[in-house]
Amino acid sequence: MNIEYQNTAEDLLHLNLYHFQQSPSFRKKRLLFQYSVPAILIVGILILVLIPSVNVSILIVLPIGFVCVFWIVYMPRVLRRNVTKQVEKMYVEGQVSDTICRHKLSLTPEAIVDKTEYGKIQTPWSDVQRLITTDRYVFIYISDALAHIIPRNTFSSEEKYQEFLDTIKRRCERARN
Repeated sequence: MNIEYQNTAEDLLHLNLYHFQQSPSFRKKRLLFQYSVPAILIVGILILVLIPSVNVSILIVLPIGFVCVFWIVYMPRVLRRNVTKQVEKMYVEGQVSDTICRHKLSLTPEAIVDKTEYGKIQTPWSDVQRLITTDRYVFIYISDALAHIIPRNTFSSEEKYQEFLDTIKRRCERARN
């Protein structure tokens, strides 16, 4: 089976945002970052409240509470914007030129073969780590953070899309056995 598609900076951004949201290691870091500052502030206030000689005013507690809520709600947006800026920076610096280009992808019995103007990459089926589908993309992960990014609109019909996915699943299964 052969397909052709063009990857754009937006496609690369979607992969990175998906990875950022779903990766267990990124999720752990994101949650730690999102909740550690409010937790430290709340513990600090509780310690002050529990010390009898310290009179804690509502004028201190309310702003700190507001900062905690703001931090928890706003930090995911800040982190998402950071990922977006990093991808844009990679694009401007030309670090992703071999990704953001025209791809001719072939599913052979032995491997996934990706041909671009920059060269040819063969990935044996045994190296495919996982297959992820979203409403807009198929991500074929060949390492923890590297994936073929195939826009779903590459396929002319739902049948061709399903045939593509079934072929990948069958060949990965065969390679694992």
